[in-house]
Amino acid sequence: MKKSIIRIAGMVFLFITAHVNAASIYSPSITITPSSPLTTDSVFVTLSGMFASSGYDVIGINATSTLNHIEINLDTTSPYVPNLGILTSFSSGIDLGVLDAGLYDVTANFYVDFLLEHTLVDTFTVSAVPVPAAAWLFGSGLIGLVGFARRKKA
Repeated sequence: MKKSIIRIAGMVFLFITAHVNAASIYSPSITITPSSPLTTDSVFVTLSGMFASSGYDVIGINATSTLNHIEINLDTTSPYVPNLGILTSFSSGIDLGVLDAGLYDVTANFYVDFLLEHTLVDTFTVSAVPVPAAAWLFGSGLIGLVGFARRKKA
């Protein structure tokens, strides 16, 4: 009786250990597009890496922001099988939309089965979009044409 309890406890321990080993994310990374300094209307963030084996599932990615800090959470579930030692790459992105000019810091949290696996921090700059020289030239040409039209009427 005592030996069977020890065997069962040992098997449960091995199963839990195999499951914990399988619940790992390798080489997590953040990619912010377009690259800094940004001058476009929309900012897109991609979180990527490799799962320890096949069978993982990305169940959600969400972003929250306060002032110039953005926090992104990537939630995944792991398979209930032992670690097969097969690295499976993943990539998931989120559109942050239009951001005001300034320096932003991003914290990316990678969760597996609601447990925090990794946290990465990055920064990027959003610059004000300058008015192109062609717009200034067009505006001054238009004002000149209006001035000639008035002179011609008089």
